[in-house]
Amino acid sequence: MKATVADIARSCGLSTATVDRVLNNR
Repeated sequence: MKATVADIARSCGLSTATVDRVLNNR
């Protein structure tokens, strides 16, 4: 099961932009 950026953002209480930035900085 693959989590989308929106799913991660919702579960962590973050904005999608924040999650996207974190993932791209890896």
